Amino acid sequence: MSVALLLASSTVIAGCSSSSTAGGTVSSSCTASQLSASGGRQGGGFQTAHGDVELKSIAPPDCFLGEVPSKISLVRGDGKALDVRYEPGRASGQRLLLSPSGVADLIISWANWWGPSPGSLRVRISLPNGDGVIDAPFDGPPDYDYVPGCSNRSQLSTLQFLGYAGNKPTVPVSAGQPGAPVISSQKHPPPPSPNMVLTISPTSGPAGTTVRIEATGCIDANGLNHAVSFNWGGLDETDQMANRNNPNIVVDIPSTLSGTTLTASHTITEQETAFGGGGFTVQCGTTIQGAAFAVTK
Repeated sequence: MSVALLLASSTVIAGCSSSSTAGGTVSSSCTASQLSASGGRQGGGFQTAHGDVELKSIAPPDCFLGEVPSKISLVRGDGKALDVRYEPGRASGQRLLLSPSGVADLIISWANWWGPSPGSLRVRISLPNGDGVIDAPFDGPPDYDYVPGCSNRSQLSTLQFLGYAGNKPTVPVSAGQPGAPVISSQKHPPPPSPNMVLTISPTSGPAGTTVRIEATGCIDANGLNHAVSFNWGGLDETDQMANRNNPNIVVDIPSTLSGTTLTASHTITEQETAFGGGGFTVQCGTTIQGAAFAVTK
C-alpha cells in the first residue's frame, strides 16, 4: 500500500525550538519553519483511511522527529475543521534524525466517518513543545480523496497518530526524556502478502481449548508489521472497528514470525464463550485474513 506523495506548498507557523538530550548529545526537535509538507490518503483496511504526510527538511540544522504531535486535525476547503477526535497513540523510546533535504513520513489512520463527503482537505499538525503548526494539503497523490466508512454512528470519527517512518537511523531517547512513537526504518507503508494462507486448529471447542494459529506467506521484512488477535462475536468489520481498542472485545495475541511463517496460540476462556464463538484475525503488511471459531459446550 505504497503512497507516492507529491511535495506541494505548505503553510507553517513557526514556534520555539526545544532542546533534548540523546546519548549525551544536545540536539533540537524539528520546528514547523524547518519543514515543508504534503499528504495523501487511501484505503487502510477495516473501512479506515491510511494517511501519509511527507515531511521534508528545508532548513538547517539537523533536527529530531519523534515526540507525539500535540494535535492533528483535518480542515475542509472553507477552513472549518472536521468533527474528528484526535488519538495521540502510545509512546516509546525512539526518535528520527532528519538532516537538511531529508524526508520522513508522519503516518495517521482516520476511522468511522459518518458525515457527508468533506471534499478537499488539508491536515493541520501542531508539533509538541510549542514548535509550531504545519498546515499541508491532504488530497494526494493518491488522488481519489478517500474517506473512511461509517462503523458506528454512536461514536466520533477518530484520527490516530501511528508514528514516523523514514530511511535515517533512529536514536534512542535517554532516560528522563519524553518518549516517542515507534519509528519504522521504512519510507512507505508495508507491502501486502498476496499469497498468505491462514489456518487454525481446532476450529471449534469448549472453554479451555488451545487454538494454534498459523499464517504462511506472511511478508514482513523488518518484523514490525504483523499482528494476531481474537475477536469476540465473529469477524464483522463494524464490530472490530468499533471495539478495536477494547481489550475485552479484541484480544491481542503474541506471535512469532520465522521467515514468512507466522505462528501463535490462544486458549479460549470462560468469558469468551459468552458470545458463542468468535474469530481469529491475522495481519501481515496490508493483508488481513480471518478464520472463524465456534464454541461448543
